[in-house]
Amino acid sequence: MKAKDAPPLTRPDKNIIQNLHYIIDVVQNLDYVYFTAAGAWNMAKLHQIGKVIITIYANDHLPPHFHVIAPDFEALIEIETLAVLAGSLGRSSRKAVMTWVAANLATIRAEWNRINPRFPTK
Repeated sequence: MKAKDAPPLTRPDKNIIQNLHYIIDVVQNLDYVYFTAAGAWNMAKLHQIGKVIITIYANDHLPPHFHVIAPDFEALIEIETLAVLAGSLGRSSRKAVMTWVAANLATIRAEWNRINPRFPTK
């Protein structure tokens, strides 16, 4: 159906659009993002320090790890050893990230185990 063939909006359609705007506002504020169209996976945003986001992806590969994402760098950090597996941490963010991680290691492990049950960490 082409746009010119589409029926005009009726009152119920306007309510649907208002509801969609509300849903979009709610989704933009969630800490979990779900993508199901091209292959289901989700991402848990654990913490944000300025523009630096600490996150864990569901159905991710071994070893158990989390991602640190910023505009100018990205790093994968192993949960057990806190070694950088790939990428690098920015110098200015390293101390703040590692301080938060050290204080919240149990939370990171619990979240990995929750969204990656095939590969639990201890």
